[in-house]
Amino acid sequence: MIRRFSLADLKRVVEIDKKSFKVPHDEWVFRYYYFLSPKNFFVYEVEGLVVGFILFEREGHLLYLAVDPLYRKRGIGRRLVDEAKKHLKEGAYPWAEVRRSNLAAQSFYQSLGFIREKVIPNYYGNEDAYVMVASQKTSGSC
Repeated sequence: MIRRFSLADLKRVVEIDKKSFKVPHDEWVFRYYYFLSPKNFFVYEVEGLVVGFILFEREGHLLYLAVDPLYRKRGIGRRLVDEAKKHLKEGAYPWAEVRRSNLAAQSFYQSLGFIREKVIPNYYGNEDAYVMVASQKTSGSC
């Protein structure tokens, strides 16, 4: 089940983030974006347990997307991206930055029809980022 994030989900979102990223984000980052745009933050639940989340901007920027490693390869990430697409501004299409070393994330986005548009040198400090962009054909109703 996909639903909007609430502050009661914060602890679990932080746990998933720590399991998912080389450099996890502090709790305040999620609080900040929640208070900035609460309508752009969704979680995915399985039997009452939050197992994934997505945070995005209506212009298409997918800021954070993570699924608990125990629940990956079940289509949860795809469903979260599809949910975000429904809330983008008209004409917007999704895009995200991905670490050059994160082959799993690159593969995931490519499976959704995203392409590598450009490289941002040293985006992650000492590591480049690929900007992965959905083609208009894959962006659904956006």
